[in-house]
Amino acid sequence: MQDNVELVKKFYKVMDNILHMKVKDFLDKYRDTLPKYEVIGEDTSISNIISHFENNVSYLLVVGRNRRIKGSIAYSEFLNIFGRSSTTALSAPFSSVSRSLRHSRVPLEAFSNMNASDILFSSPPCVNEDTSVREALEYMYKTGSHYVVVVNHEREIIGVITLHSIFRAIVKELKSYK
Repeated sequence: MQDNVELVKKFYKVMDNILHMKVKDFLDKYRDTLPKYEVIGEDTSISNIISHFENNVSYLLVVGRNRRIKGSIAYSEFLNIFGRSSTTALSAPFSSVSRSLRHSRVPLEAFSNMNASDILFSSPPCVNEDTSVREALEYMYKTGSHYVVVVNHEREIIGVITLHSIFRAIVKELKSYK
């Protein structure tokens, strides 16, 4: 029983330390826990989007010509285009085009001629690099998202943090905690 209490104490201590970090420090220290992402243009073709997912990319961050983020396409959201007919927490932020795609059978030829802007989901939740991990986590809960995009002071994308990556970082530290 004492071992259980000690383990929970360690877990809380490690979690508290990580949640107090700045997200820019989290990105540096826990790079191995982070999802793979790519920045793509809004005119990226469906075939190129699929190729990114084939290369184990989890998030595609779509930028406009001015290199500012316009939206995101997560692999899970991309799959929802083809199957879900009811709105879920994941599908709620979809654009009207992607909502229409989920409710109808788009001919293969039409779908293959679409690009990222045609299936673009709403702007992803973004946090500044100086935000604490705790604030980023709270923002995920507030927006109903499982991830946030981290931007620097110039609004350039520097990373993606997920609920999963935060948990993996806690477990990693717990294993090495003395």
